[in-house]
Amino acid sequence: MNPPNRAVSPLGLRGWLWFNVAANTSGWILSAFGTLKAPIFIALGLLVAGGAWMMSRSGQKTAPIRCPFGRLPRRFRQPLPAAFAILALLAFAGGVLHPPSNYDGLSYRTPRVLHWLAEGRWHWIETGFQRLNARTAGFEWATAPILKLTGTDRCLFLLNSVSFLILPGLIFSVWRGLGVSGRVARAWMWILPTGGCFALQAGGIGNDLFGTLWPLAALHYALRARTSGRASDVVASILCAALMTAAKASNLPLLLPVAVALLPCTGILLRRPTAIVAAVLLGVFSSFLPTAVLNLRNCGDWTGLAAERALLVRGSPALYLVHSSALLTLQSLAPPVFPVASMWNRWIGNHLPASWKNRIEDRVELGSASYELRELTNEENAGLGTGPTLLILGVAAFAIAGPRPRRRNPRLLALQVAPWISLAVFLMQSGMVGCGRVAAPYYALLLPLLFSRPGAADTVRRGWFRILTGVSILLSAAILVLTPARPLWPAGRVLDALRAGHDSPTLTKAAATFEVYGRRWDHLAPLRAAIPTEEHVVGFAGWDEAETSLWRPFDQRRLIHVTAHDTAERLRSRGIRYIAVSTETGPWVLESPLDTWLKKIHGTMILSVPLKLRVSREPVDWWVVRLE
Repeated sequence: MNPPNRAVSPLGLRGWLWFNVAANTSGWILSAFGTLKAPIFIALGLLVAGGAWMMSRSGQKTAPIRCPFGRLPRRFRQPLPAAFAILALLAFAGGVLHPPSNYDGLSYRTPRVLHWLAEGRWHWIETGFQRLNARTAGFEWATAPILKLTGTDRCLFLLNSVSFLILPGLIFSVWRGLGVSGRVARAWMWILPTGGCFALQAGGIGNDLFGTLWPLAALHYALRARTSGRASDVVASILCAALMTAAKASNLPLLLPVAVALLPCTGILLRRPTAIVAAVLLGVFSSFLPTAVLNLRNCGDWTGLAAERALLVRGSPALYLVHSSALLTLQSLAPPVFPVASMWNRWIGNHLPASWKNRIEDRVELGSASYELRELTNEENAGLGTGPTLLILGVAAFAIAGPRPRRRNPRLLALQVAPWISLAVFLMQSGMVGCGRVAAPYYALLLPLLFSRPGAADTVRRGWFRILTGVSILLSAAILVLTPARPLWPAGRVLDALRAGHDSPTLTKAAATFEVYGRRWDHLAPLRAAIPTEEHVVGFAGWDEAETSLWRPFDQRRLIHVTAHDTAERLRSRGIRYIAVSTETGPWVLESPLDTWLKKIHGTMILSVPLKLRVSREPVDWWVVRLE
């Protein structure tokens, strides 16, 4: 067994923790009083963060600050840290040069914050698209002060960039505490973040990378508290666990390994009742609990699924375990560039048993039952990736075939096994099409069970490991340059030139992909242009569409969702004279054919324009309707 974990926190972790705790706490408190205004938001956030910081430092001796990145020039002359730095710079460049294009971010994460800021408080939004209400709010509360201060979403990628930079130090600290040798931890702290689900999101506004940081941070502080004996470390671990659940509800099973790690530290808190109270209060506001309570109050289900997934039939845990495991394996092994994806999709479509597909089709998200892959990985469908996955399989094989470990410490073994139990619980509840992406917070916690074996340390020096590591890093760099969401090459001009010389279905599809992603951040601009600028309130009749476009420029216009219950009189009383309507999802939301609905509200269609919001779907006609 390795020496006790004595690692100090990675640079910036404690400040990042208190920023997110302050953002969540001040957001919920100010919402309760209906005063979600920028000056008050910032003042209360600074007060919470400052008080928490002082509390965390009380009783500690002054000591020089140490961190894994303390000697940057010398460290980043080494190959793996240098490669990680290049990937971080590529991701950062993509975030700076391109507007955010993550579909979930544009369709509900950013819009729900804009709804809250416009109302001056969190509120249950009247809509047919319940993701605006039922989803966790940890990432959103972190974006709220940025959106309010800057008036743009161009800076939101920094939440993921900061998380990406902190990730290697946390992996090293936690793995050392879980019995992984220093040689293995020092190599993998740089290799694991090269996985597609991490590297691609480092320059975007997805919340999976953001959600990956907090379970690792919770274990880091819990393991450190065992040797430091400080209540501040236990409090920090509890708050990180709270933020973990607020970032993603799919992280809830990871409370198990955090609880196992904190169990020996209960005596520390019992000696500090003030710390207990502070941890509970701040933890409540920084966790999924406020959202769960509000879901229970507004839809009768603390998970929110009663409102969000009313059309899905629930299946047995065993069914979900088999389905999600297969999907997770596929998405983890899928290469970032997969030219034969169409061949795979045809093959799996022809060979997938019809009985299995019929059994799961109405129990999982749309597209999940087909097990299809894409030609080019993007941040919405990226799993761990081929390179890191093959490296993990190789190390695991050598570790299992190598010498048997000595008798393991039962507490350490429990910590290593607990994340696997959490993963099984997650898979037994998941029917999500992006399973490989959503499972990102689990990956780093699963590997110590295998990588702590004696044989794992020998693999780091082997030639095949170094070659495969180089290939993995090159693939990550290539996808960061090529990704349609944030290309670092003149994709449009190059593809147009290639098509002029030799057109083909592959080039046509590639050109359409880059075009859709290039316009996604403002796809609904033609609708916005048809609405007079003096109209400060606009109606919206749609479902899972990138509505952020209709809010631009922020702070000048407010969007209100139109539902089947809205009459002409109610729409006018709310100040709505113009409504943007999707002809695809509008009839479903409005529970009426559009022609019938137009007569009901005495509206006139003044614009009809086809818009392609998703690569995999045909263009959809959108209307702008004016109330007479």
